[in-house]
Amino acid sequence: SSIGASLKGLAGTIAAAFTGRELVGLLDSFTRYENALKVAGLEGQNLATVQEQLFNVAQRNGVQLEAIGTLYGRAAQSADTLGASQAELLKFTEAVSASLRITGTSTQEASGSLLQLGQALGSPRVQAEEFNSIIDTMRPLLKEAAKEIDGTGGTLDGLIRKLKDAQGPGVSNIELFQGIVKALERLEETAGKTALTVSAGFTNLGSALTRYFGEADKANGVSAALGAAIQTLAHNVDLIIPSLAIVATALGANYAVAAGAATVANISLAASAVGAATSMTATGAAAFAMQARLAGAAT
Repeated sequence: SSIGASLKGLAGTIAAAFTGRELVGLLDSFTRYENALKVAGLEGQNLATVQEQLFNVAQRNGVQLEAIGTLYGRAAQSADTLGASQAELLKFTEAVSASLRITGTSTQEASGSLLQLGQALGSPRVQAEEFNSIIDTMRPLLKEAAKEIDGTGGTLDGLIRKLKDAQGPGVSNIELFQGIVKALERLEETAGKTALTVSAGFTNLGSALTRYFGEADKANGVSAALGAAIQTLAHNVDLIIPSLAIVATALGANYAVAAGAATVANISLAASAVGAATSMTATGAAAFAMQARLAGAAT
């Protein structure tokens, strides 16, 4: 595609725009993502397969890749207690991601809730403190999960009452996990009716950069990682076209991929937007460094 060719042509310029500190930030984010999965016992081809699946989940729902890996990893560490298969762990992660898409909650805004949800799965009985943190940003998730949990009447209010009843059995981690897994189809259906937010578009671009830079570093070493990453991204540009369209539209750029009119200027504009919108993340810092040089190279 013209976008892929433009990315390949800009590989050298993009590489020159990064400082060592910014590259390290990207690679560290990928390392944390990969480590979260390795700690959960994944390795070899199984690790690669799950990484690919989680990347696709992140891209569908506009959730940060590292956060997705951390959530999956925490749930996987409790897999024996939960009696969860790898397929169920993936469904759980996807259900949570779909809920965030439904509410339009960014990964940063949901970071505390994601942490509390992971902790809730590690305790035999879900604690009220953890639940209160989760409900603020994951109401659709809990509302649908309640329909699958006995003793709740199929309502969120019923779930809250059961959980807070100190004299009763409460809600177990297994019940919560299975309720979320079984709610996936309904959550996906609702999420599919929503458009990704601009923030989610930025997040997807950042996740793509993190993934491709991280994988290029493993295969080629730091010195060659940037050029190789841009080449890989160019070959897989179809995965991020929806995000590029969202970003370009938000910034008022003309975006006409079907007509072959996508230009290097649009790509550079989107790349600079990643940094402007996600400046609190390592990915954002790195992408923001490209802004001036890419804009100049594209015109």
